[in-house]
Amino acid sequence: MLELSGVQLASILAANRESLVRQNMVEKGNPRQQAETELDMLTTLARYLGQAKLEAGSHEGHAQTKLTVKLTLP
Repeated sequence: MLELSGVQLASILAANRESLVRQNMVEKGNPRQQAETELDMLTTLARYLGQAKLEAGSHEGHAQTKLTVKLTLP
């Protein structure tokens, strides 16, 4: 099982903003402003993600995966 909190993810992205912007510029060749815009959009989307849970397993020999997403809308 994997659980993810949108608030925590947004906080991690914000804390690492400068290095993630630089990484975007190097890997994608984006100018700084575009790299910042992309990261800011991802951070905003993460804030709207209240919580996500991914469960995987098997039942009677069949693989099963369940994804539950709770959004926090403004």
